Amino acid sequence: MKKQYFAIVIPLLVIIDQLIKWLVVEYIDLGTEHPFIPFILSLTHLQNIGGAWSIMPGETWFFTLMALIVVVVATFFLVKNQVEWPLYNVALAMIIAGGIGNAIDRVRFGEVIDMFQVKFFEFPVFNFADVLLVVGVAVLFVYYIFIEKEKS
Repeated sequence: MKKQYFAIVIPLLVIIDQLIKWLVVEYIDLGTEHPFIPFILSLTHLQNIGGAWSIMPGETWFFTLMALIVVVVATFFLVKNQVEWPLYNVALAMIIAGGIGNAIDRVRFGEVIDMFQVKFFEFPVFNFADVLLVVGVAVLFVYYIFIEKEKS
């Protein structure tokens, strides 16, 4: 995918994230759960004032600053990289969009809106931006562990 497409893809992913969060805030009462895919996934409106798994509650500015640093570094790599593996740039775009999506929440609300609750095992409630971040980082790990390692 050409790099100029990411000028469209990243804002689109951020808009999707913010739209999902807006719908949850607008239509699901705080703390309530609504089955989405029975026995698999529920929509649960929660507000997270900390980081992943609610660590370091109340450290909004620290997490906002970390998100912005991640966005700047990932953007630098997206613009400057010479990696030819197509998923590398997709992963960076996902990380950028996820970082921006959660940073917007922290700046606007002082917390992150979470909504996806896995039902078939115990896992913290998360949001679309979190999915983008985790998948993006996982793809980069695959690249550096398997593909870049083979080049060396």
